[in-house]
Amino acid sequence: MKALTGAVDIALPNGLRVVLAHEPSAEITEIRLALPFATRPELAAPMELLAACLLRGTAKLDRRALIDRASALGAELSVTRDSEALLLSASTLSRSMPKAIALLATAARQATYPAHELDRVADSLLIGDRSGPRAGAYRRLLRHRYGAHPLFAEPAGIEALRAVTTEDLLRLHALAIVPDGAVLLMLGPLGPDAALTRVTDTFGGWSGTASGLHLPPMGATWNTGRMTLPSAPGMPTLVLTAGPGILPTDPEHPALHLANLILGGSGSSRLVRQIRERLGLAYRVQSALEETGAGAWTTVEALTGPGNGARMASELTSCMTQFADDGPTPEEVQAAKRLAKGLATTGLSDRADVASAATGFVLRGLPPGWLSHYLDRISAVCLDEVAAAARHCFDPATHAMAVADEHPTPIERIPAKDRR
Repeated sequence: MKALTGAVDIALPNGLRVVLAHEPSAEITEIRLALPFATRPELAAPMELLAACLLRGTAKLDRRALIDRASALGAELSVTRDSEALLLSASTLSRSMPKAIALLATAARQATYPAHELDRVADSLLIGDRSGPRAGAYRRLLRHRYGAHPLFAEPAGIEALRAVTTEDLLRLHALAIVPDGAVLLMLGPLGPDAALTRVTDTFGGWSGTASGLHLPPMGATWNTGRMTLPSAPGMPTLVLTAGPGILPTDPEHPALHLANLILGGSGSSRLVRQIRERLGLAYRVQSALEETGAGAWTTVEALTGPGNGARMASELTSCMTQFADDGPTPEEVQAAKRLAKGLATTGLSDRADVASAATGFVLRGLPPGWLSHYLDRISAVCLDEVAAAARHCFDPATHAMAVADEHPTPIERIPAKDRR
């Protein structure tokens, strides 16, 4: 991330935020265009198809021609989507950057969504189960814990996907694919002045007001307790919990990051050692931090054999309680600090990953070099801060739990005590 700490960050008159990171010797230029594209249940089917079909043709270039044109430039175009954003990516030979960025702009701004491509993509999306047992249980748990929210809505159904038309996608495109609120990042050898000229020439004439496609805040619902869900015979038992979280911008977040690594966020965590290795009870066990523009929460998840739901729930609760009550050891905190830095280094060793991560930071209102500053904060966290984060976010009394088991036990209630 060092190349991004001195990046030029400027907004064009049309609202497009431009981040230019200079790497003089880079043979590959990374270009990212991120747009707010938050989940809206009433637009679930069109949003899914737009993301899948955006790079499948313009008025002059069909899908095959787009692929061939990119290949001739030594470039690769792609589009990905999460619950909050649409990310268009181009990785190109630096000498071909001017033509590659023009191709990306054309493909994104002039997409036509031909009907035959919609049919093809809809068919591929409908192959198999689009809402597996784990995803369905997770959504039900989060709705129980936090109430109704677009993040926890069901995915688009078969009929809704098949009903989407080219006209539907062109309307959504006009709403969502706009410069105001979008972020364009370029990481490559072109100097900032020349890069800004190129971006302005390519995107300066783009227009459109902000889409407003942002997630609303999660509600104040704080239900805890345990819910049981049916599981198909012979399927592994799934135990999930959801509890309080902290946003990355909060000064306490680095301490929570370390607490998560210690409890279940690494291969040497407490949950792995105590439940998987010592008891041999889990196929998989882990904890995680979930963070979105709507809010943040923590999760603990375990996969075990059929009929083991009650025992797994008890073991998870015991391990979480011990961690929340007693906190970590000094040795665990120091090991977690080393691991946090190592994971950041290896996870972002690829320039493409660095470009995508930095674009996401900027879209969320953070500086492009945010991760470097965050790792400095990790180094400064003390033992008591990690203990406080564990107590606040991993006390099982503040979590809701879902047990999907072939042989479920009656619903139990976990008393809630700290609902900060």
